[in-house]
Amino acid sequence: MSTYVEYVTYNVDVVDDNFLELRRKAILAIKANHPNLLEVPVFSHDSKGGCTEIWIYQSEKDAEAANVAGGSIPDFAAYAELLSDLKIVAEEMPEASADPLRKA
Repeated sequence: MSTYVEYVTYNVDVVDDNFLELRRKAILAIKANHPNLLEVPVFSHDSKGGCTEIWIYQSEKDAEAANVAGGSIPDFAAYAELLSDLKIVAEEMPEASADPLRKA
């Protein structure tokens, strides 16, 4: 079965413990409301506040539903209001392309 992957980039003023806690709560809130969010395995940032994340959903439909509902989920909305220059590139990921180093 394939999955649906969102490559998310944005800018934020400060990446600190507070920001990372808001991010953690946002991910958990989306998962609680959209159980087909499978994982968010990557977060990176540079010294200028540019951030990259990868969100993996079971399907494109699941990703779209979570994106539409995000603004109405308080923990996610609090996190999202800190982001600027948000860009999402989304693609299907065939099961055969999964990381061979990751245990199934």
